[in-house]
Amino acid sequence: MSAKNICIIGAGAAGLCAAKRCIAAGFNVTIYEQCSSLGGTWVYSDSIGIHSSMYEKMHTNLPKEVMRFEGFPFPAGEQSFIDHFTVLKYLNNYALTIKEQIQFDAKVIKVERSADNAKWNVIVENNDDRDDAMFDVVFVCNGHFSNPRIPKWIENLKIPTIHSHDYRKAKTYEDKIVAIVGAGASGIDIGIQICKYAKKVYLCHHNFKATQIQLPKTIEIVPGVTNATKDSIILTDGTILHDVEAVILCTGYRYTYPFFDKSIIQTPENDSYVSPLFAHVAHVQYPDSLFFIGLNIVVVPFILFDYQVGLALSLINGKAKEIGMEEIKKWEDKRLKMLAANGIDAKRYHVLADKQWDYFQELCKYSGDVYKTPEVIKHIYDEVSEGRKTAVTEYKKYCYKIIDSKTFKKFDSINIDYD
Repeated sequence: MSAKNICIIGAGAAGLCAAKRCIAAGFNVTIYEQCSSLGGTWVYSDSIGIHSSMYEKMHTNLPKEVMRFEGFPFPAGEQSFIDHFTVLKYLNNYALTIKEQIQFDAKVIKVERSADNAKWNVIVENNDDRDDAMFDVVFVCNGHFSNPRIPKWIENLKIPTIHSHDYRKAKTYEDKIVAIVGAGASGIDIGIQICKYAKKVYLCHHNFKATQIQLPKTIEIVPGVTNATKDSIILTDGTILHDVEAVILCTGYRYTYPFFDKSIIQTPENDSYVSPLFAHVAHVQYPDSLFFIGLNIVVVPFILFDYQVGLALSLINGKAKEIGMEEIKKWEDKRLKMLAANGIDAKRYHVLADKQWDYFQELCKYSGDVYKTPEVIKHIYDEVSEGRKTAVTEYKKYCYKIIDSKTFKKFDSINIDYD
């Protein structure tokens, strides 16, 4: 029996993980990457309006000891919270053995079922050329940080406004009064960066009273934005900010897949999640041939990718025999009901946070793989998460060293012990 032909869309971290594991499993792999280099969102460019959301001074919000791929650690001697250049170098080293499988400047414009409904026809544009190829399996690994979610009130506003997707350098906002809309990870990080240069920063947050984060004095936490005029923004408590000179939208991203017909993939709740999928990964109608890797947020991403690819491989090779079609079909509805029962909006469908560890073990149960994430990884993750809440301007100054499967040491960055 000939080896299956696998198409992987995207040569970011998720796509590289899928490719390495598929090749190791004996499959023929082709990776289509729309950019001219690998790395996905970790590729920095001064240019805006491109695929990447990376900004100049971005450092990871997880220590490298946690976010590494299994069996492939970051080089010793680095700080724990590393810059994007270091992550990109790591991914290039991780991909050394699979670079020949990557077709660069190749944008996937259509994925459709073949006439006999047995394979996937993938149509790709490369400069002025268009080509198509048949595959047994498709992995969608093109990320979800490239299509910004833009609030409708922005149409009224004449103040210079960008989405964080196009934010690059803090010094751009020198001596300006800036409103940052959204206080998620990127909103807080960008706020901390630009407050060193800006005259004042408003951090507009829908749940501002519950925000316990200690921020620099030049950042004022205010309620969320409900509307705007041409030269001011209106907050949910009726306050009008007249002095704002620049706006940065940190309002998240939409899940969009223009290369799929809507009969195959839907994105309900205003592009808030991807449907119909089993376990956030496998298409319900094609559970052994169409997979989405890395849709979830508030996670340890590289660990997530590895477990999700493991599930996909088990479905491809028939190892996941314990999973029945009835369970596959009901999984999404079960999750939606669970979210509703806990008062959680369906827009948070792909958010895992502290539930990610249970989810990883659930994937292992389905795939038959061994759960291999040591307890210490969760301990460090929890420590960092707490630090992000209580000392957001300080937590990246620390370094971590794993001692054994359960314990770690935490060092001040000026007193790092790597021995």
